[in-house]
Amino acid sequence: TIKIEGATNVNWYIANINQTTFIRVNYDIENWRKLIKQLLNDHEIFPVRNRVHLIDDAFYLGEALYLDHVIALEAMEYLDKESEYSPWQAFVADQMFTKYMIWRTSAYGLFEKYIRHLITPNYNNFGWAFDNFTKEIDYYHMSETLRTACSYSHADCINEATAQYGDWMENPDDNKIEDSMRNTVYCTSIRYGGDAEWSFAYKRQMNDTDEQSRLQSALACSRQPWTLNMYMEKAMDDESLSVTSTIENVRDNSGLGFDLAWDFTMNNFDFLHEKNSDEAYDLVWSFASKMNTQNDLKKLNAFGAKYYDMPGETANDFYKAVQRVETNIIWADRNMMQIKLFLQAAIQKISAMNE
Repeated sequence: TIKIEGATNVNWYIANINQTTFIRVNYDIENWRKLIKQLLNDHEIFPVRNRVHLIDDAFYLGEALYLDHVIALEAMEYLDKESEYSPWQAFVADQMFTKYMIWRTSAYGLFEKYIRHLITPNYNNFGWAFDNFTKEIDYYHMSETLRTACSYSHADCINEATAQYGDWMENPDDNKIEDSMRNTVYCTSIRYGGDAEWSFAYKRQMNDTDEQSRLQSALACSRQPWTLNMYMEKAMDDESLSVTSTIENVRDNSGLGFDLAWDFTMNNFDFLHEKNSDEAYDLVWSFASKMNTQNDLKKLNAFGAKYYDMPGETANDFYKAVQRVETNIIWADRNMMQIKLFLQAAIQKISAMNE
């Protein structure tokens, strides 16, 4: 126990200055909110490393149920004024759990709008000119900014990415897309494109060994359910594709893809088991980290009941998967409504600012 001399109830306090110790720091909600208010008023009063740890710790503590997860989203609210790379890098590294938990809910559209608002100042500052840097870290900062903007449906980012992909389609032997942006450009163009963009990537991945992995992942970015199902069906016969990797790519690229990949895996499990033996079970369990509803749990338990004769070690993994889904349900019950209410209020505030 430490007594902080001279502090009053109006003061915030912060521990582990400059992250000198390898620990995570949690605070009571009152102090978290005071720290967040300070970030919004003048974030530079905190060293950069502490701005990083506030975001990083809030996300991890929220995921682990030590903290209301909405605090992590509140701690990000100042990021539209953040010009340093590291705090944004913390969000990019920590975002996926939050994204997976809400991307099949009505809150996800609000989350996209929130992130687009926060990333826009940096996006406008950088643009797409990759030849203007003297510091390597600025290159990474720019790349991360553009990837984040496109990932959260920033209109100008979509337009630029699809234009660059279109240029490549016209000149297939002259790919001028910046190497660090190729995953993003391919995925964005297929997500917002049509049959022509998808077919170009599918044919290209058969022979372009340098881009094959990126293209195979991007093919799963389509928003058309029939295209995603067709892609998984092709992977069952096409020797250039791994059916397991294809299902994983479809699962991980969108909420729609998650549901389609689960249904495809269930409908074709016997084929997958014959092809991959007991490793097919691992594919099923890998869905659990993104499952967080009672219906998800019901589906997983139904699979376990159908394949009750699975090997003993595999059965242990099944019970671990069930426990993971049960924990995710606890997280959702605790956090989902708070997150939605915060995002609704944040979007209203952003809209008012833009009027």
